[in-house]
Amino acid sequence: MQKTSIPQDIVSLIHLAQMHDDYAMHQLLEVLQPFIRSRLIHPSIAPHDCDDLIQDISLRISRNIYHFKTIETIPFEHYFNRLVSTSKYDYYRRQKRLRLQQDCLVQEAECSYRTQLPSVEAQLILKERSEILLNCCKKLSKLEREVVQYILDDYSPSETAQAMDLSEKTVYNALHRSKVKLRKMQELLDA
Repeated sequence: MQKTSIPQDIVSLIHLAQMHDDYAMHQLLEVLQPFIRSRLIHPSIAPHDCDDLIQDISLRISRNIYHFKTIETIPFEHYFNRLVSTSKYDYYRRQKRLRLQQDCLVQEAECSYRTQLPSVEAQLILKERSEILLNCCKKLSKLEREVVQYILDDYSPSETAQAMDLSEKTVYNALHRSKVKLRKMQELLDA
């Protein structure tokens, strides 16, 4: 990484920028932009991200320049180098987090894709359970079977009542009785 020294006459621009002189701030950022770019050129940083980082660093400088104290012991170059390096580290952390998120998304997609087709065993179990359910439904009364069939066809209880020309209470009662009977039959089969 090539480090070129920042000119010493930049201190006057910093003083003017700290006094809220917009033109001085603009001049300061124009002077610093080549130095920022030279420190950001690296194969690990994408060119389009480099421009975003330059804008981010420029924004940080313009926001925090008022807090910088121009004293002899700590030159502006140290502050500048620290700002650039922390921005780069933030960039690397962000890129790592994005890669991890993308990997997780790919793994989730693979897992859900693998489970799209049920196994032969699962299909056989499902077929057997549906046959058991049909046999259990044969033991229900005619009204209860019709109500269950409407519910399985995605009718609401009120729509079922209208279609069968019954009161809603009758449909709810038949539905409740059929649920109780089917649960009892299921418990007997599971035991």
